[in-house]
Amino acid sequence: MTHPEDTGGGIMTSRLLSAGDNISVVEATELLRSADQDQEEIHAIYVVDADQRLVGVASLRSMLLASSDILMGSIADRKDIVSLTYLLWCRCLCLELGDLT
Repeated sequence: MTHPEDTGGGIMTSRLLSAGDNISVVEATELLRSADQDQEEIHAIYVVDADQRLVGVASLRSMLLASSDILMGSIADRKDIVSLTYLLWCRCLCLELGDLT
């Protein structure tokens, strides 16, 4: 799906980096190094649980300042994480009510 460049969808990227909450900062750093070199700017890694659910976001700064053996789940910022299921439910409800096209 493509969006005009001057819209929110055109600005956003669908390419992101994620790491398990149970891997170390060193392992996550290796993931960063092996990432696609064409990857756009990387500012954070999305931290997911064993079921691939978003549990937090780890900034590159927090990774650099953390001890190498610390787990990603320990440094992930968990505030303001909203469930995608909830967002999809809201969108479906709005479509049902005719608020969105």
